[in-house]
Order: sequence, then structure tokens, then C-alpha cells
Amino acid sequence: MTPLAPVAAFYLLPMRAWELLAGSCLAIAKKHDSPFGERASSLCLASGLILLLLSVVVVRNDGFPGWIALAPAAGSTLMLAGIGASRSAIQRLLARPAMVFVGKRSYALYLWHWPVFSFVDYRFFLSGPSLVLALKIVITIAATLLTYRFIERPMRLWLNDRRRRGAAFGAFVVAATALAGAGYAIRFNYYLDVEPRDIAAGGVSVNPEGRGWVVAIGDSQGAVYGVELASLARRLGFRLNLLSAPGKNELPGDRDTLWPSVSGFLGDRKPDVVILAQAWSTKFGSDGEGRFGETMAALGDRATQIIVLLEPPTAPPDATRRAILAGARPPFFEDPSATQRHERAKTIIDEFENSSIRVLDVADIFLNADHSIRLIAPDGRVTFQDGRHLSASGTALVRPRLEQALRDALHMP
Repeated sequence: MTPLAPVAAFYLLPMRAWELLAGSCLAIAKKHDSPFGERASSLCLASGLILLLLSVVVVRNDGFPGWIALAPAAGSTLMLAGIGASRSAIQRLLARPAMVFVGKRSYALYLWHWPVFSFVDYRFFLSGPSLVLALKIVITIAATLLTYRFIERPMRLWLNDRRRRGAAFGAFVVAATALAGAGYAIRFNYYLDVEPRDIAAGGVSVNPEGRGWVVAIGDSQGAVYGVELASLARRLGFRLNLLSAPGKNELPGDRDTLWPSVSGFLGDRKPDVVILAQAWSTKFGSDGEGRFGETMAALGDRATQIIVLLEPPTAPPDATRRAILAGARPPFFEDPSATQRHERAKTIIDEFENSSIRVLDVADIFLNADHSIRLIAPDGRVTFQDGRHLSASGTALVRPRLEQALRDALHMP
């Protein structure tokens, strides 16, 4: 599965179950005593240690878990299988108090390191590498020691009592249900993506009983505004249908467009406002005016007001948290060719602005006085999630301008 679906192969339990089952089978085999004699145990320890050391050198993120995951999994299993009956130097080394101390806390360390590293990188990406590294180490070790002492050890003692088995499984079911519910709620409220198959049925519907009807159409440039538009729909009281699908095209006349689904949903109904947001700089060929004119003609009879959202500037490759952590520093400037494409698209679209078509330019929000990219929002987070798409902090900066445009179009005070 790794070459076909690397993310699924890495994160999903069915593809990683064999690693857990290797340890489970070994635990059953060693329930009463080591399944091997002294010589075999020593051989297992030595072989396992060699495999683990090789894993440190050869295993990389690319292609993992794949077949290469056999090395650390087999190495760990062999070492655990050999511990107990062996009298080798490896056994004596692993039995030292310091090694046992680390070993008992190693799983808590493993659980803590990834969220700590991720959040420290996220929050302190503008800080020096020495501070970032020190915070990662200190927080991870402190969290490991505290949770092992006050959570893991007491819970092990409590759960190992057979009389509490029912309570333990019941608590697990409750916790899993709560986490699943929380995960669904977070995703629904903070990641409002639209599946193409759902567009003809209205995509994502927000505040369906609201007064005034707004429909958002577009590609990923429109999808990034989903959370802010949903929030505005609840605050201002209008009905909203989000049809913007990341990675898809919804313009009429284009190849592989989802426009038939959009048109099928609208039918003969006429929304009060259609918000149209696309990666305009990549949509217009030699006949840009004709292409956009066709879009406006298709929407003209289907909406009372049309708000055309223009693209933000394109951030260069160095304008990311990862690049800044590696040493890149502002100012960052948009590539001149990207600027030229944006300006051409804006010129074409501006020609169509009239009383029923409003063009909403947001580029100036993300440019400093020297025309460098405004990468840091007032909340200290980056304004771009990647070079072409705004982050949640970035779309929050657009919200006041978008709210005013919607108030004007819906005739709200």
C-alpha cells in the first residue's frame, strides 16, 4: 500500500496492525518464560540489535512503512524475544538501571515527542534553532516524566486488577466515542471541504433557514474561505451553500468542469449573491475576456449580485514555517511572473464590474509598503498555508472586507 497510498499506509491501523501483532504474539509466547534457550536468546539479542542499528541508518520517511519497516519491527521483536535467558553483554547492558529507567518511560517519550515537536515548530518558527531545540527537549522530557509518574504507573496498577476489566473496557468505549465525536465536530466546523458528488445536492449547507441566500462557487481558492463564510452566515443570518471544491474547476465551458453539477443545483432558482473565487491567474488563456465573459453570462441570470474574489499574491517557496525554521527570513517577494499573471487577470475581470458584479481585490491586504509578502498575521501565525492558498489567519484578514461586501449585496445595515 505504501507506493499507492503512502499517507493511508502510514497512519491507518489495518496497514500497521502487523507491527502491533508481532509484539502481541511475542507477549503470548513469553507469558510464562522465554521461548528460547540461552544460546538462541543471545543470538536473538545480537541480531535484533544489529537490525535496529541498521534501521537508524537506512530507514527514511520516504517509502516508509513499506518493506523497510521490517527492519525495526523485526529488530525490536528479536531483542524482546531474547531478553531473559541470555547472559550476554547486551543483556547485561540492557539490565543496567539507567537503561531500564529509559526503557520504562520510552513509550511515553514516543507519544509526547511528536505533538511537542509539531507545536513548538508551529509556535516558535521565528525563534532561533537553539531555542527551538531546547524547548523540544525540555518539554518532551518533562511531560514524559510527569505522565509516567502520575498517570501511566497508577493506571497500570489500577487496570491490572482483573476485577476492573469491565470498567476498563467501558472507559475505553466512552473515551473513543468522545474523541470520535470531537473529531467530527472539529472537522465539520474548521474544515468545510465539499465533495464533488455532493455539489448537485447543495454541497455544505449552513443556516438553511436564514434570510437571504448566498452560494459560494470556485476551486480551492474559494474553499479556503469556507470557515469564514460559514461564520458570517451564522452571524448575519443568511443562508449559505458552499459548492467550492478543492482541486476542481467549476467554470462553465471548461474541460472536466463541475459546472453541470453547480447548474443542476441552482436550477431555476436565483440566489441573492453568488461568490465566485478561482485561481484566476491560471484560468485565462489567450482569450481571457471571452472566457470570463462566458462565465458572467452563465451566472448573470442565476444571481441577483455576483461577488468576484480575486486571488491573493503568490508567496515564494521560502515563505513557509519550514523554510524559516531552516534560516530563511523576510522580506519575501512574489515572483514577477506571478505578479504579471495576477495583474492580467485583474485587468480582465475589472472590465466586467458593474452594478450587479462587484470585484473584491484582496491583494493589498497581503502586501507590505515595500510590496513584500505580509507573511505574519496579528495573531503571530502565517497568513499562507502554502504558496497559493491563505491560512485561517489569512482568510480572517479578508473577513471585514468580505463582510461589508455581503452586507451591501444583501442590503443589510
